[in-house]
Amino acid sequence: MACAALFSIVLPTAAPNIFMALFLFCSIIAGNYRFKFNLIFNNSIALISSLLFLLFIIGLVYTSASDNEALVVFKKYSKFFYIPFLLLAFHEEQWKKFGYIAFLSGVTLMMLMSYLTFTGWSPESLYSGTYAGRDAHIIFRSRIAHGLLVAFAAYLYLVHAIDFKNKYLRILLIVLAILASVNILTMVASRSAQLLWIILIVLLVYLRFGWKRALLGSLLVPILAFSILYSSETTRIRLFEILDDIQLLEQQDYGSSVGVRVIWAKAGLEIIKNNSITGTGTGSFKEEFNKIIESKNIPDEKFYSTIYNSMNPHNEYLSIGVQLGLIGLLLYLLLLIQQWRLSYRMPLNMNHIAKGFVVTVAVSGIFNSVIYAHTQGVFFALFTALMFASNKSEVVSS
Repeated sequence: MACAALFSIVLPTAAPNIFMALFLFCSIIAGNYRFKFNLIFNNSIALISSLLFLLFIIGLVYTSASDNEALVVFKKYSKFFYIPFLLLAFHEEQWKKFGYIAFLSGVTLMMLMSYLTFTGWSPESLYSGTYAGRDAHIIFRSRIAHGLLVAFAAYLYLVHAIDFKNKYLRILLIVLAILASVNILTMVASRSAQLLWIILIVLLVYLRFGWKRALLGSLLVPILAFSILYSSETTRIRLFEILDDIQLLEQQDYGSSVGVRVIWAKAGLEIIKNNSITGTGTGSFKEEFNKIIESKNIPDEKFYSTIYNSMNPHNEYLSIGVQLGLIGLLLYLLLLIQQWRLSYRMPLNMNHIAKGFVVTVAVSGIFNSVIYAHTQGVFFALFTALMFASNKSEVVSS
């Protein structure tokens, strides 16, 4: 069920939800509770995730949000609850391999289906959900989620292309990496994913060839990326929209994609400043944001508190900081730092995969609330378990 959930991350929302629920049910009725407790108790990732989930429960007590809104957001962050249990699924190497293959197969399928749109095929013929037909080349997921997954997949293809000795497999992986890169840079207009792709490629150059070549890569890779971006009308328009958004900001007009993120960030930082230790409670961003907007002399303030109102600031650090204060924010940062530290204990290629994953989550969290969002949050929970599950032998020896 856990492997099926990894494959189904790219599918409509119901699919991973069903597999995750079935996994939890199977895990509970399977028994062997002492071994499972030891496995979780000896895993630092499980402990930190459990503490974060506990903080969100406590946050329900003092939140300024309504009961309904608090519970909606609490459900979003229940992914932290799943992590300790999911870690149980991947303590044996064979299941780590199956889970990893399942994830990469699912993302590869989604990417190749995206290319089918050039033949005139529309995802609406297969799926009539929220995102079908909204963007020309996305399948099942939003362009932000699609972009994150495919950008990470491009990184994974290159990691394995460098490591594999088989010439034909290496060629196949290089072709897939090129297809994934073109998909991100010219077909799916997710600016955060395009920036993530650049950072991941520079990271890989650094990990494999050292900081001197990474420094050169940090100059050449963006030039290459922007050259490809400029060649596509879709992505070129999205790039120029940034300049338009900046001009609106100079006029104190936040009614744009960049502008609304700026006002969310300003409000979020002020909320954290005023409630620095424990925050304002689970699901409280919407309520606290409205208070900030109403107290400021911002033109058309009702526009931002209604049309652009959101239960999250599209920044994971601000989202957790507002709800749980510095205690929750530092705990979340500790989780990412611990993942980075544990990557050094892994074999070389897994080390690079784990580091790429941490960078993907850390960078994406600047532009979007990755845990709050469904696809990205499920990806975070499942891939965290896949990468950082304790080895069975380690638990027995301890």
